[in-house]
Amino acid sequence: MKGQSINLLIMKRFILAVIAAVLGLASCEKENSNPILGTWEAEKIYMNIEGLEMTMDIKEMTGGSMEITFDKDGTATMTETIDGESYTDVCNYKYANNTLTLSYEGDNVSIPVTIKGDTLTMKVDPEMMEEEDFEGKIEIIFRRK
Repeated sequence: MKGQSINLLIMKRFILAVIAAVLGLASCEKENSNPILGTWEAEKIYMNIEGLEMTMDIKEMTGGSMEITFDKDGTATMTETIDGESYTDVCNYKYANNTLTLSYEGDNVSIPVTIKGDTLTMKVDPEMMEEEDFEGKIEIIFRRK
């Protein structure tokens, strides 16, 4: 009888340990399910405006770099370095259905994005860059750091 009680106790502990492990894995998967989280560095910008196509390296174009860090708390920190001078802005973001919505000082901007592995591509409307007179597309390609 005593041997059965010990076996039952060991079995209960084993089952509880398995349940705890499964719940732990499930919570890890949930935390990592948002593919936009992390720091992304801009590498290239592709433009096709009124039939003129060009791809430029961000570092060559600006003499610096541009990074965006998306945190779990819904904030995005954008840091741009140009000729040794750094500028940082913080805004709120939401990412759903391949759309990134940035909220900054009461304005919202929605940007279609594609994430494939460690590459994030933002499809920017020329109007967002205050180029209303142009027809075309602009894509900024980021790499996860």
